[in-house]
Amino acid sequence: MRALQQTSLNGPQDLRLIADAPVPSPGPGEILIRVTAAGVNFVDISRARGTFAGGPQPPYLAGIEGAGEVAAIGEGVTGLESGAHVYLCGAKEPMSVDVENTLLSIIRQEGNKSAAQAESYLDELKEAGRFVKDVY
Repeated sequence: MRALQQTSLNGPQDLRLIADAPVPSPGPGEILIRVTAAGVNFVDISRARGTFAGGPQPPYLAGIEGAGEVAAIGEGVTGLESGAHVYLCGAKEPMSVDVENTLLSIIRQEGNKSAAQAESYLDELKEAGRFVKDVY
């Protein structure tokens, strides 16, 4: 797998591509995600400069958000299956609220639904296990 490693706290210019990083295996309660899109944001830049409170010390693998599909499932994980499309982020509550609000907006606009209909549809997706808002 490919990964970006931050090698110093001098900023993002010290990111290095690792073309042959080992592919991890998910442990109990974990999933492995094949990331197909990743973002770089303020948190990533702040961590690379050492100005993000509680940030990791180099060398570390960079990146806190992305989208992809579930590649493997660890023991005890329920509600997800291999191939499921997922969004991941580093902070559960702020980002999960944003994701849910964004989904509701898309359902309202693209599905021509009222706010109540969009919420009902999202509830149906949750009950069917097609929208899981959690951290693994």
